[in-house]
Amino acid sequence: MQIIEKGKHPALPLTGSWEWDILKDQIWFSEEVERIYGLTKGWTDNTYEGWIQLVHHDDRQLVKSVIENSLRSEQPWRCSFRILHPEGIRLVEAGGDFMSDVVGFRRMLGFAQDITSSHLVEQALSESEERFRASFEQAAVGMAHSRLEGGFLRVNKRFCNILGYSPEELLKMSYGDVTSTDDIEWVRDNAMKLITHNDHFSKEVKFMRKDKSQVWVNLTVSLMLQEYDDRSRSYFSLVIEDISDRKKVEKELAFERALLEERVDERTILLQETIRIMNLQIAEREQAENNIRDLSASLLQLQDQERRRLARELHDSTGQILAALDMQLSLIQMKSQDLNSDLTAAIDESASLVQEASRQIRTMSYLLHPPLLDEAGLSIALQWFVEGFVKRSGIVVDLNISPGLGRLPREMELTLFRLIQESLTNVHRHSGSSRAEVTLSHSEASVTLSIRDEGKGMGKPDKTPTDGVSHKIGVGIGGMKERVRQLGGSLEILPANPGTLIQVMLPL
Repeated sequence: MQIIEKGKHPALPLTGSWEWDILKDQIWFSEEVERIYGLTKGWTDNTYEGWIQLVHHDDRQLVKSVIENSLRSEQPWRCSFRILHPEGIRLVEAGGDFMSDVVGFRRMLGFAQDITSSHLVEQALSESEERFRASFEQAAVGMAHSRLEGGFLRVNKRFCNILGYSPEELLKMSYGDVTSTDDIEWVRDNAMKLITHNDHFSKEVKFMRKDKSQVWVNLTVSLMLQEYDDRSRSYFSLVIEDISDRKKVEKELAFERALLEERVDERTILLQETIRIMNLQIAEREQAENNIRDLSASLLQLQDQERRRLARELHDSTGQILAALDMQLSLIQMKSQDLNSDLTAAIDESASLVQEASRQIRTMSYLLHPPLLDEAGLSIALQWFVEGFVKRSGIVVDLNISPGLGRLPREMELTLFRLIQESLTNVHRHSGSSRAEVTLSHSEASVTLSIRDEGKGMGKPDKTPTDGVSHKIGVGIGGMKERVRQLGGSLEILPANPGTLIQVMLPL
């Protein structure tokens, strides 16, 4: 039932009456009929033929046939036809019936009604319904309408194809018959909620096919209200989309993901174990390197101690023996006039050899461990060493020591002396340079040593960290680096263009 608000009325079709005197062939129209046909006050052809001319030419024969049959049968008539209205073609429904008097039937009374608007509405509704049916039937997704209690009212082709049923079979079933037992309670509960909330819901559920197999669908259910919220004529609209292929892919992806995660876990465990082993190996290597460094330090200390001992032995023992031998040979020389010339010459040569041996023993003793280093300090010991080196090698050495250097820690003085000693020895043996420069400076925080020659150089720069472990401790550059490392300093060997530059920094 349509509810009309107070003061508002739907537009009613325009209706009027007419009367036809059959014997005189005259027709009288009411004002309403004149408006329906669009007649003006000047219209005078109020005969039957004049009225027929107002009918659309395609409908005139039909109207004539209906009226002629009515005249022959003396029965009422009624039909719909188009008229030629001044504003365009309109649709009219008209009818008539006979009236009799003493003479007989000679008048006809009738009505005319403009039904153009209602016809257009019906036509639009018909077209809309047709479009709806077409879209419903041809939809790419499954669509169905069901009663609120669940029974299907309408299903489309895709809905039938997804479930494997014919339309006739489904119209005897309900949505509960095709929903899996895992999902039916949830679907029913939410469907009932729609009745009070006028909403919709969507969920991925399993439907049962006719062959008892399950199909995954994306289900959307909406409540469709009819006749101004008259729930007695409302129904559910169900839309289903077959997502079985997507679910299959998701399942395969989940399986592959699980395998991948399992492999990742395995690789992670293997990697963790590898890292653990590597850390152990690194720790062992670091411990070994620390042990080597400790051993290197011990070896250098033993080396220095052995040099000091050998120097003392050479000076106190061998030197004394050679000194006594030199004295004996001097006594023999004093009495050599009684001997022949050959013996005298041999004695003189022996005395010279003993003196030379004494000088070399004394030099070797000083080089092994100069007593001046302990007694007078680094500056005096370096001056003595450089003077001797210049005499022995013929290489000009410029020694520059910053004023006020003073005494340094014993281990630092010994290290600096050994660095200069080893570097100048390398210049003499390998560089081919005729000159060398030694510069020793200091600040409040550090002591800096640089040694430079003008020789052929060492090729590629050596910036090896001083915390590395040499394979020839105590010999050459490896021993130099180890000594510097033990004091926490740094050592770099760089090209000087020409020659080589050695830079050393030791913290105070």
